[in-house]
Amino acid sequence: MPWTVLASIDQWRHRRRALRDRTQGACHDGIDALITRAGATLRRRGTEDMAAIARLLNEAAHCVPCISLTTGLDARRIYAALERLNAEINVKLLRSTCGRCTRATTVYLIRS
Repeated sequence: MPWTVLASIDQWRHRRRALRDRTQGACHDGIDALITRAGATLRRRGTEDMAAIARLLNEAAHCVPCISLTTGLDARRIYAALERLNAEINVKLLRSTCGRCTRATTVYLIRS
């Protein structure tokens, strides 16, 4: 869960505490809704990450720094998307040259 969700939960709790007609457990519904929205956002973002990386790796082999530069994703999101992609399609990890920077390094490639 991203840190912004935790900050939003704290803000929600502080607002509920400030109300005069507080009831015990009143903030649980709001927090549950917030966590549900955050989970949906993370799932949608993960699917978008997978699509961007799959499109890039279909063209040529790329190293993680070049994937990051091209897609604008950080390394954690790239590795998470690569793991999910590997479960669905055949993502190969090779020692070869990157299609973007032409360095001899570890690259990822989608092979049929």
